[in-house]
Amino acid sequence: MTTRPMNASGKMPLRWGGEAARIAVIPGDGIGKEVTPEAVKVIRAATAGAKRPLEFVEFDWGADRYLKDGVSLPAGAVEMLRDEFDAILFGALGDPRVPSNQLAFMSFSTPS
Repeated sequence: MTTRPMNASGKMPLRWGGEAARIAVIPGDGIGKEVTPEAVKVIRAATAGAKRPLEFVEFDWGADRYLKDGVSLPAGAVEMLRDEFDAILFGALGDPRVPSNQLAFMSFSTPS
């Protein structure tokens, strides 16, 4: 039997009995910042008649944040995404200011 995880926000994803399908939005870098808001609009339009509401929560986890804080994902981010969201809408990673695309490597190599 799978137990429902406790989360900091107090909001549960739809799969755990929450009121809305929770979607984490991570625009990332470059064109991701341009196309991700448009993708959210398309998803909203496509699901407008659905009986299940959607909740989009945006995170600023891209190169700008990495260059400012030196951290690609804050502590607990992977667990939070796993436990509190039904899906992740991910834009793009890659910024010439981050050598060797270190941000992408650090984001995807974080243990879950």
